[in-house]
Amino acid sequence: MTTSAQPDTRRAAGRRVGAALLLTLIVLAGAWLRISGHDWDADQHLHPDEILITRLTIEQITWPPGTTLTLLVDPATSPLNVRRFGLPYGSLPIYLTKAATVAAFALTQDRYFTSYNGTQQTGRLVNALLDSLTILLVAAVGRRLWGLGAGIVAAALYAGSILAIQQAHYATVDTPLTLLLTATLLGSVGVAQTGRRRWAGLAGVALGLALACKITALSLGLLPLGAILLRGRRDRWRRSAGLLGVAAGGGLLALALGDPFALLDIPGYLQVSRLVFAQNGVGGDQPFTRRWVGALPVVYSWGQLALLGSGPLVGVAATGGLGLMVRHAWRARRLDLAVVLLGAGSYFAAIAFLEAKWVRYLLPLVPYLCLGATAFGYGLARWGRRRNAEGWWRGLISTGLVGSAALGALACTAVYRQEDSRVQATRWIVAQVPPGSRIGSETGDYGLPLPLLPDVVPQQRYHLESLDPLADQSSAKTSATLYAYLNRVDYVTLSSERNRIVPPRMPWRYPVQARYYELLFAGRLGLRLVYHQEAHPALFGAVWRDEAAWADSSFIEYDHPPV
Repeated sequence: MTTSAQPDTRRAAGRRVGAALLLTLIVLAGAWLRISGHDWDADQHLHPDEILITRLTIEQITWPPGTTLTLLVDPATSPLNVRRFGLPYGSLPIYLTKAATVAAFALTQDRYFTSYNGTQQTGRLVNALLDSLTILLVAAVGRRLWGLGAGIVAAALYAGSILAIQQAHYATVDTPLTLLLTATLLGSVGVAQTGRRRWAGLAGVALGLALACKITALSLGLLPLGAILLRGRRDRWRRSAGLLGVAAGGGLLALALGDPFALLDIPGYLQVSRLVFAQNGVGGDQPFTRRWVGALPVVYSWGQLALLGSGPLVGVAATGGLGLMVRHAWRARRLDLAVVLLGAGSYFAAIAFLEAKWVRYLLPLVPYLCLGATAFGYGLARWGRRRNAEGWWRGLISTGLVGSAALGALACTAVYRQEDSRVQATRWIVAQVPPGSRIGSETGDYGLPLPLLPDVVPQQRYHLESLDPLADQSSAKTSATLYAYLNRVDYVTLSSERNRIVPPRMPWRYPVQARYYELLFAGRLGLRLVYHQEAHPALFGAVWRDEAAWADSSFIEYDHPPV
């Protein structure tokens, strides 16, 4: 018995070491995909959320001399209360970036890290590293659900997720939010499987920190609650009450640490939350939501998630895999699978009916997408049991899914291996457009040329004109405005599709503007196209033209818009 058991023990240990090495390689590859090209905009500050977050990190998170505890905890005067400056998010991402810049300066004594550009780049690197940790969490969830091999497959799918790679290149809140909501999922799955308090504590703390990033994390409050209640059918209710107490206490403590003024200034917190919902919710009329007029609720959001999450093949597999998880959770009474479905369903329901359909809102669902695709591969492989080929089919399907995600990830990073399209357009304008020319740009978008070159000040080199193409006014006044604008300018620049895509979707509201863009690009307004720049995901010479109508415009408008 001892002799035969030793080889089995050694083989098991060898498999664990091999799995650990493979997972390490996956995390390192994922980190490289997220870090490389982090200065994709050449310090031109082309993401509006980054601008607000970076400015608040530098200007407001300070510790003035003579600061007292009373001043520090007063919501009206505290330099730590960033929400009083209009921030619609939580404080934790800003605190993390500030801590990273202070630490970098302390280690290097380089003032770059406390400058605007240094703070922004540090924030991007922090997000890249945080998203690399999400790869490990996805692996941990997959391992608890189906075993070590499944965890590695799910981690590899997330490492190559297109949307995760893109968002990790931005110093925004969605990446840390996704990390913490995935940790909430892991803790909730642990509660459903074991009923232990440490898992309830993890779920509660992670959820509290997620709320310190963004109020939309509140929908995932159903995760630990659902896990504990489902587990309560097997445990004594007194034990369930204890688990609820651990989760709630951990959540409140974490929220107090990550966003203290959510508790110290509850009216202010609720006011900002109501404002965010009013701007993004159902039935609103905001300029930035008009691009999604006509988009079907649920169908549009899930379609974009399946397409842009980890690529279309993984998206299709995940859709089937979630169906298999529903079937298996019901038939086998798998509480842990029910918890996963509860998390995916509750978060998706919270965003599926919003008027604002930014693709970044989908990021916390990408881990579920990867788990669903893994479930599909493992479920499909069971069909090979009759021929004793289940392992072979499992490896083949998993390799195909991971390979497709890897190819999509490499194609996505092509965007960051070249200059941003607006930066390239600026270089062309400075080289080709004579000084003194009159250049028109649109409000609600970035004007060109950018202040890219230190010896070229756009406002001094050119006469810059501005047009608000989506102003709400009569057709006659709109026509007169456009006529006057065209007579004032020598060049018209459009640095993205942000405004142009709206009039065709709302012809009853913007009939003149729709005709304007049609005639402009047909060359019938006295202007001709002299420059066109695009940047696309590409691999081995094949180009993915993601400015087409099937890819959401918010996916391309920051890091690779057509100009």
